[in-house]
Amino acid sequence: AGVIIGVCITAIAWMFRAATGRVVSTAERAVLERGFARARSRFEAEPDTARALLEVGASRAEATLEPADLAALTLVANTILNLDEVLTRP
Repeated sequence: AGVIIGVCITAIAWMFRAATGRVVSTAERAVLERGFARARSRFEAEPDTARALLEVGASRAEATLEPADLAALTLVANTILNLDEVLTRP
C-alpha cells in the first residue's frame, strides 16, 4: 500500500501542475494530501460508494486499480479543477 500511496501523492502534484501551470506549494500539497487520505479512508470503508463513483462517465476505470485510491484521486482532481485560479485562467 505504501508504494500506491506514493504514486497517488505524485499524481496529486502532477494534476495540480497540469491544471494550474505551477508547482503546488507545500501548504496546498498538505491540504490536498489530507483530503486524499480522508477520502481514501471513507472509500475503503465504503467500497460500494467508491465503485458507484467510478461508474459515472463514459470511460471505465482500469480494473487493476484499487477503487478506493482511484475514487479518492477523483475527488482531489475535482477539488483542483474547481480552484478559482483554474476556473478563471486566462
